[in-house]
Amino acid sequence: MSKLKNIIIRKYDSFALRILNKIPISNIVLNGLMRNKIPYIIANARLDGLVFLLNSSDKVISYYIGNTERTWAYDEMEFMLKFIMNNDNPPRGIFLDIGANVGTTSIYMQKRLNNNQIYAFEPVRENYNLLKANCFLNNSDSIIAENIGISDSEFTAVMKTDPNNMASSRLEKNVLSEYASYYSGNEKARFTTLDIYAKDNGIKIENVKGVWIDVEGSEPSVFLGSKDFFRKCNAPVYVEYNPKIYERNGEYDLFLELLMDIYTSFICWEDYQNGSKARRDIKELKFVKDEMKNVFCNLLLLKS
Repeated sequence: MSKLKNIIIRKYDSFALRILNKIPISNIVLNGLMRNKIPYIIANARLDGLVFLLNSSDKVISYYIGNTERTWAYDEMEFMLKFIMNNDNPPRGIFLDIGANVGTTSIYMQKRLNNNQIYAFEPVRENYNLLKANCFLNNSDSIIAENIGISDSEFTAVMKTDPNNMASSRLEKNVLSEYASYYSGNEKARFTTLDIYAKDNGIKIENVKGVWIDVEGSEPSVFLGSKDFFRKCNAPVYVEYNPKIYERNGEYDLFLELLMDIYTSFICWEDYQNGSKARRDIKELKFVKDEMKNVFCNLLLLKS
């Protein structure tokens, strides 16, 4: 608990309820947050001037914020911003957060890209409720939050959830056997494609300035279901890369081929952290799965 010195934890959900009662959100969202009758955590990303309401069972994001006083994935977001900003000035446009969880990326990016429209897609209802609450807590209520996932078609499916790490919620096909015991929760969720959503909501692809994708093994589905969008979109794309899952699901070769066809270069975040900051030709992407030291890595995909 000493590591969580800047995290306020209350034993009873009444504390979260008092906070939520001050937020002008709909009764549907409020009831969704409170129906489980569990306590919540207020995590203070003090250095960024942001606070986040989290499920008290969270063992990942709360610890990160508690130890760093920064928003979750702060370093990765600042890394991506180097490729979005124009001489430290944010370009006017759209930012997409696919797999938004409780809103840490969307809310931080709205603060840094203050004249951009942010779209946040989160299929898991519990996460979505917290996303909406966090938008209001941080005066980020202009973020367009959608309780829907992005995939390769329109469908409804069961998501597997880990109560201790709700950010890792995923479709059952993407749960590796060695981690199956962690995923004790089940929730039905809706999905669509980015091509369909962009068309239905009037999103001009040329105005998109950045795309953040963290969908726990469903990355091939996001790209394969929205080829038109990604071929036309010139913005940098930051994406979690899970080749072990792709190979098991028979998606690796097709996904690799598509990325090599659309993009010209990439930077692996983990290599960048270790001092290797040069862009690599996209043809070298085929070597990454054998170079990785962990189950996944994170890639910044670039066209120019």
